[in-house]
Amino acid sequence: MPEKDFNPHSGHRKRMRERMLRRGAEAFADHELLELALFYALPRRDTNKLAHALIDHFGGLWQVLEADIPELSGFDGIGESAAVFLHLLKALPARAASRKGTAKPVLRTHARCVEYVRRLLEGHGEERLVLLCLDARLQLLRTAVLSEGSLNRAALNIRKLVEHVLRNRAACAVLAHNHPSGFALPSADDDSLTEAAFAALETVDVRLLDHIIVGENDIYSYKTQRVLQDISQRYSPAYATARQQIDFEDESGI
Repeated sequence: MPEKDFNPHSGHRKRMRERMLRRGAEAFADHELLELALFYALPRRDTNKLAHALIDHFGGLWQVLEADIPELSGFDGIGESAAVFLHLLKALPARAASRKGTAKPVLRTHARCVEYVRRLLEGHGEERLVLLCLDARLQLLRTAVLSEGSLNRAALNIRKLVEHVLRNRAACAVLAHNHPSGFALPSADDDSLTEAAFAALETVDVRLLDHIIVGENDIYSYKTQRVLQDISQRYSPAYATARQQIDFEDESGI
């Protein structure tokens, strides 16, 4: 092995990672957790001694993570990149926790869903196909971009569509795309894409509630135009299951 590739700490690092995989973070002392984290910021340093030194200097693991970037980068052996990495160890979970309690929109009426989609897609200069994953109460679980550019049936990645709804445990879904410089009237490709999406979602017991097209000054809804109802009739009796009866509330429920 060339000398430049030799890392005298590689065996120790491997054992530490294996220990984490087997026993989790609870099996580590504070300095060991910090040492393990520093593996990824300082791949060729002895991070055991460095972890001890940091904790001794700042007074504890939490205090190390509380230190600002200039303080950390000025510490012998750390440098700017490792200081940013350590700062992120505190910043990322703090940011995630602040987002956890953020209320997700509930699109329980069709009008509310249309308005959400309009705000999502207006102003984009090219066509964008998005998927809204919803739970049984029509609370939005995830919005995913499926395709950008010229849309046709080939632009719909069926595998990606199904993976998104399954990963997010969606009970139903809405497709939407925009016509940036024209009317919202659907093309033959739009019709074909809608039926392909409906058929794919039906196989995993997820209902396609609508496909909404946002034009420059207007909206087209496959639900409102009863096109989805016509498609659904070709996919019974599976369509008639209890789960498939999820639908928007009557507009009077706004």
